[in-house]
Amino acid sequence: MIRPNQIHWFKYPHDLVWPIIFSVVAVFWWCNVYFLLSRNPTFDAYLNETIYENYEERIERLSYIGPLYFIVGEHGDIQIQWKSCLGMINVYCIAITTLVTIMCLGYSVYKKMQSVNDMVAEKTRALQKQLFHALVLQTIVPIIFMYSPTTVLFICPIIGVELGVIANITSICLALYPALDPLVVMYFIRDYRTYLMKKLNLTRSVSTTTRNTSITKHDTDII
Repeated sequence: MIRPNQIHWFKYPHDLVWPIIFSVVAVFWWCNVYFLLSRNPTFDAYLNETIYENYEERIERLSYIGPLYFIVGEHGDIQIQWKSCLGMINVYCIAITTLVTIMCLGYSVYKKMQSVNDMVAEKTRALQKQLFHALVLQTIVPIIFMYSPTTVLFICPIIGVELGVIANITSICLALYPALDPLVVMYFIRDYRTYLMKKLNLTRSVSTTTRNTSITKHDTDII
């Protein structure tokens, strides 16, 4: 624990501040999506042809959210869509804040573990190392499967790159992330990993091999 004097923030009634913060962020996200990134006639007209070419579906039958940064007028003039731009600024403010918070807290945990490394028991030190490795991987997984694909998806329209059906990879990555996140914990925490391997009967072959090896060695010694 880095600051034990701050533990009261996780006890009643001070712990109520956390669900309040989460609720405020959730309401802010809803307002951002509903008022700034929701569908509109201009966006429908822009997407209608592309959606029909790739999926043979009419835009009127679909629900979607997203940014339309600019449109090109009849005379080649660029008309910036400020609502969408503001909406995406809000999205990336939230994303960058969460990522920076995770990295700062992870670095603080690492420094604290290094400072008390010689003051804890070997078993406690091993558990802390497992938890830290799981934390690092749980930071890398969303960067690969959530932040990176969505960043590419939202930046490509700005530079004039049309992804087409390739953009569906983003949806696949976002669907994989919640499944991969707990797998990281189950793999790096030894007790979880051992229990899971026992349930899947993956330790029997190892025990048999060990037993055969010891018997062979014993026979050799006798000879």
